Amino acid sequence: MKLTLRPGEEQGLARIQRELRTFLAALPLAEVERSAVHVAVLEAVVNAVRHGRGDEEQAATLDLDVVAGRIVATVTDHGPGFDPASCPDPLAAERIRLPHGRGVLLMRALMDDVDFAFPPGGGTRVTLRRTIPSSAPTGAQQHKGATLMRPIVKVDGGTGKMILIGQFDFNLHREFRQASQELLDNPEVKLIEIDFDQVPFLDSSALGMLLLLKERAAGQKKSLELCNCREAVQQVFEIAAFNKMFTIR
Repeated sequence: MKLTLRPGEEQGLARIQRELRTFLAALPLAEVERSAVHVAVLEAVVNAVRHGRGDEEQAATLDLDVVAGRIVATVTDHGPGFDPASCPDPLAAERIRLPHGRGVLLMRALMDDVDFAFPPGGGTRVTLRRTIPSSAPTGAQQHKGATLMRPIVKVDGGTGKMILIGQFDFNLHREFRQASQELLDNPEVKLIEIDFDQVPFLDSSALGMLLLLKERAAGQKKSLELCNCREAVQQVFEIAAFNKMFTIR
């Protein structure tokens, strides 16, 4: 399967996500495995669209295939390229609280291997691979909430709960900011609780949004807690060392 996306065509990312979900749904993967591949490939595609800006007529491409029992995803762009070895460590003490810079970290942690190549004509080609389990998972769940929904906000005394429904990624910036602001502006709310029970996965953009909210909440003497995290969400939190910065229950 080959998909194309013009540089800067962020509105087309929803189409890429739909095709990616369809591709992964046909494979014998448990929810956490499917979510891992989805997040890793999505990180590579978002980087290609946002940073791989070459000629306006040169589209970024995503190739999806299964080769010898492995999922192989190749993302190619025509931008200036970069040196992955020079990327700062996002878990270093001086960077761990920054709201950006975790894309490559997630790609490498969630896939078996990730290769970066730089063709002679310019651009970047990222190849991500993950082995498909030899046996079908038991009790596997499909992704739910493919259509993003506005976060639901409920206030009970001093606790303001934000219930997220659907995938929590770059698409949710405006909705998340609005829900966050509603809770931050409420003087009665002293604890903000974000419920992830209905979130199948989240990406590095979502991590950044959570870090920014934590900083703003602290500035207003409000606490922030994350709860009811599904396995795929918990996995990303552990990779990003969120257990060191947040109360997660």
